[in-house]
Amino acid sequence: MFLTLLFLYRRQLPLTPRSAPETLLCVLGGLFFFSPTVMPWYFIWIIPLAALTGQWSWLLYGGLSVLSYLIYADSDGRESATRLLLIHGSFCVAWFIERHRVRSRTTPNIT
Repeated sequence: MFLTLLFLYRRQLPLTPRSAPETLLCVLGGLFFFSPTVMPWYFIWIIPLAALTGQWSWLLYGGLSVLSYLIYADSDGRESATRLLLIHGSFCVAWFIERHRVRSRTTPNIT
């Protein structure tokens, strides 16, 4: 949470009614991403914020978080590194693609 708040402070986002959903999504999403335990129902708070801001990578992350329940299907009850990589890695790839598309749309093409 500290890193998320530090990120927001460094960007110095003014909290306006238009930027509030993006700011809330960044804070809640950062908290979930850096949290050691995330249950899929936590993402109920993310769904409306992701829809308002158009950041669909967070919806993917919430959907993939359902895979965390597979820990109960394992006989040893330990979290699989492959499953963690699938959940978090897929989100990171989708988030970076989304960021790249947003930047490419807002950056003027000088030729």
